[in-house]
Parts: sequence; C-alpha cells; structure tokens
Amino acid sequence: MDLHWLGAFSLGMSICFTTVLTDCSSCFQHPPECSHPYCNVHVSWLAYSTAYKVNLSISSDYFNLAGVDDNVWLGLGVSKTPTMESSLITLCSLTPTGVSITQSYGFNHGISPQTVGTTLISQATFTNKDGVLKCEFLLHKSLLPKEENYLFVGGGEIVNNMIQYHKVTPIVSPNLRSFTSNKEIQITDTLILLHGSAMITAYGVFLIVAVYTNRYLRPIFQKAWFKIHSNIAIMLLFLALLGFGSILSRQERFMRGVHEILGFIIIILTLFQILLASLRPYRSHKCRKTVIIIHSIVGFFIFLLSFINILLGLSKRKLRIPTSIIFIQALYTFWVVFGAVIGNEMLRYFYRHDDNIYLKQLKRYSLVNLGIVLLYGCTIIMLLNVID
Repeated sequence: MDLHWLGAFSLGMSICFTTVLTDCSSCFQHPPECSHPYCNVHVSWLAYSTAYKVNLSISSDYFNLAGVDDNVWLGLGVSKTPTMESSLITLCSLTPTGVSITQSYGFNHGISPQTVGTTLISQATFTNKDGVLKCEFLLHKSLLPKEENYLFVGGGEIVNNMIQYHKVTPIVSPNLRSFTSNKEIQITDTLILLHGSAMITAYGVFLIVAVYTNRYLRPIFQKAWFKIHSNIAIMLLFLALLGFGSILSRQERFMRGVHEILGFIIIILTLFQILLASLRPYRSHKCRKTVIIIHSIVGFFIFLLSFINILLGLSKRKLRIPTSIIFIQALYTFWVVFGAVIGNEMLRYFYRHDDNIYLKQLKRYSLVNLGIVLLYGCTIIMLLNVID
C-alpha cells in the first residue's frame, strides 16, 4: 500500500473534519467567537426526516442561575423581529418530576410546565454540569417555522411549579436564521453519516472480500492470495478506525447502548486480528497451527458480530432509516450466509473429485458473488446519502 497516498488521504480527512466541526450553519451561539460549551448561549439543530433534534445550552452564571440544581427552564424563541414580538417559544423545564417541553405564543409567565405529547416530543434530556445548563430534545417539524426568524435564548427559575420571568434579558441572534437550509442533514450530522458509510464499507464489503479470498479464492490467485487478503484487511482496518473515530468525536457518553458496546468489541477484535496476523510465526514453528486456528475463530466472530451490529445501527429509531435500506441489509446478510458461504461449500463438495471443473465453476460463481458485494456496497451507501 502506498504510504504517501495514505498520508495524503488522512490529511484530507483531517481538513474535512475541521470544516465539519467548525461549521455553524445550523447553530447560533453568543459570543460568536466562543467555543462550545464555553458560551453564554449555544443552540444547534439537526434535521431528521420528520423532526428536529435541538441542543440548547446556556451559562448558569450569565443568566444568574448558579446554584440552581432543578426547578429551572431554558427557552428557545423565534420571532420575525429582534424585539421578540409575536414570538413562538419552546421551553425545556426541569423539575423534581422530570423534564418537560412547553410551547406557547408569546411568553406566558406563571404557566405550569407540561409536555407537548408523545407523538411530537421524545427523548428529552436535561443536564446541569460545570456551570452549563443543557437540554436536548426531538421536536416534530410541524412545531417550528420553516421561514427565517430571529432566534432568542434565555433561562429562568421555576417556583411552586410555575415558570418565572427571566432575570437576564434573552440573547437574540444578530440576523435571521432558518431551521431548514441547503445544509440540512437528513439522517443526522455528517460524522454519523461518515461513520455508517465507513463501517458498512469496511465490514459489509472489505470483510466479505477478505474472508472470501482466504477461504475460496486460493486456487485462483494461488500464492498471490495472501497479499490480496492482507491488503484488503489493512484497508478494512483503516476504514474501521475512521468510522470509529468519527462517531467517537461526537459522542458525549461512551458505550451507552448495545450497538456501541458491540462496535467497541468488534474494533478490539479487528485490531487483535491484524496484530495476530502480523506476528504469526514461520511455517515450521510449532505454534503456527494454533495461531491460524485462533485467527480463524476471531475472524468468525468479527464476521458474525459485524453483521449483527450493522443491522442494529440501521435499526436505531432516532435515525429514522427507511425500512427499504434495513430490508436490503437483511437480504444481503441472508445472501452472505446462504449464497456466498453455503453456496461455495456446496460447490466445493460437488466438484471435489474434479479440480478442473471446480476451478471453472468457482471462477463463474465468484464473479457473481463479488459483483453482488460491490453492488450492495454502492447501493446502500448511495441510499444513505440521499435519504429525504
């Protein structure tokens, strides 16, 4: 593998990451040059197919809320004027009974915090840590305007279960902002899309080709099979680390679900597998056979867990992946087991007495199998990138 090309590609990805992480086309913060979470206010949003994921945070010191553990609210308002006239306000409230979301036109002081409804709001969380009050929630697209508005953000206390007037004037955006824009992200942000594309390419395409080459293509490639197998494995590792790094850079909590835990285990097994292959003993060494057996067992578990985890990732409810993509992945998994693996084992069994015929049939069957792998990879990644 050309290390100069690899270095150039890594540099390009670093520039891409910097661009993504510093872009604030879908956020508003004050002061403008601040670095989140060290801002007086920060609000960002991501567009799903039917809802917005809103992250709202304020400085408790700036809004005179230091020392308030609960009974506090954060507010995100939209208005056609910078003076907050005829405004639509979304309030995120934290009380001893939990987190609730309230919407009202204009600011009605003294109202009781209440939820919008299970079909319109979900997964609301509220944290108060290190002087930053933060609320994250999903809000149905019908509850926020499509046109441009001024945004304003504030916070205050809740007394006797009643929302109180803010002590500090809310901060207003200097210009009109829109929740829908040309840079709207349909599945989730760019890093999650990069994570999914990299992992599907690594474990849905390169892993299959690497295993297929090792198990079935040795008679075709002969001595060259190992070089092909090892180069594909290196590309798999690079993509896996790229996908792992992209999702790790945006996760606030590490390994918070089954998909995340399985993913971490798969990465560890992949690193171990590459290391084991690199340190394998010479052919006549007494441990050679043991290392090959361990390599095969670890490879089987990577193969099994990765396909389970891809399905788990695509099935995450908050991503709202269309059923058609999940069906394609399930169908591909079925084909890998019954078409690629069992099909090749049957081919090997039926033509075990005639190597020439077996080799001829193997070339035809492998061409079809590898074509399906390539078609799968291109199709599912393309669909992920064009989801509406």
